Amino acid sequence: MANEIQVTVQLAVTKGLLQYSQTVGTQLYDMTGSTSSGGAQASSVTAGAIDLNTLTATTVGYAYFRNTSSTAGESILIGTGTGGSFVPFMELKPREIAVLRINSSGAGTVPTFRSLAGTPVLQYWIAAT
Repeated sequence: MANEIQVTVQLAVTKGLLQYSQTVGTQLYDMTGSTSSGGAQASSVTAGAIDLNTLTATTVGYAYFRNTSSTAGESILIGTGTGGSFVPFMELKPREIAVLRINSSGAGTVPTFRSLAGTPVLQYWIAAT
């Protein structure tokens, strides 16, 4: 099969004289694997692994992330590594979402996360691709 993953993107920004709009429309991608992992995990200020269940660093693919908090300051950082070796590559402020493809080439990437404050919940779904 082909085109099992469908992503629709539209971004519009208007503030004062600043206006930007980009509609990519719907993009279709192949999903070669047949598994996924998803759920909701409370974060803490110490970096921890996102539960990949049956996925591995070399089978992760397209991912959806959402910070379910509505409390100001409860941002979630997503990155790699734990403890002192944590390196964030993305920040989700309260109620923000992101869709991206996680690197599965070579040794691959195991995504980890932590909060800047509080214990906001990260909702996620990751497809094997």
